[in-house]
Amino acid sequence: MAHDKRFAEHLKRIRKSTELTQKDVADLLHIDRSTYAYYETGKTHPDLDVLCRLAGIFHLTVDEMVGYVPPHAGLCDGSEPFEQTIVNRFSRLTKEEQLLVLQFRQMPDEKREAILEDLHHFFD
Repeated sequence: MAHDKRFAEHLKRIRKSTELTQKDVADLLHIDRSTYAYYETGKTHPDLDVLCRLAGIFHLTVDEMVGYVPPHAGLCDGSEPFEQTIVNRFSRLTKEEQLLVLQFRQMPDEKREAILEDLHHFFD
């Protein structure tokens, strides 16, 4: 049970560091906010599909998502753990930019490619 609580607290900490609400994350996952809230309280656990989607939303590996740190985990630039570097960079974005990035990552590849192509032409 202690492991469940650690995951729930870790998930909540990750979400808060990105300044997203439970509803924001639930909407990105296409689930009810109450279902997501249960993940953060440890009442239920996300299945593997949802866990992978959470990792994608927060730009983390599944290992990072569940809080696993392998022995001798490397540092990104020697000053802070890799996960913290990602969180810090992401948290510097405005909420609108964060939502845009998260929604972009959830799109099928062909839609992302079309958007990138449109952006390329926009800046030419």
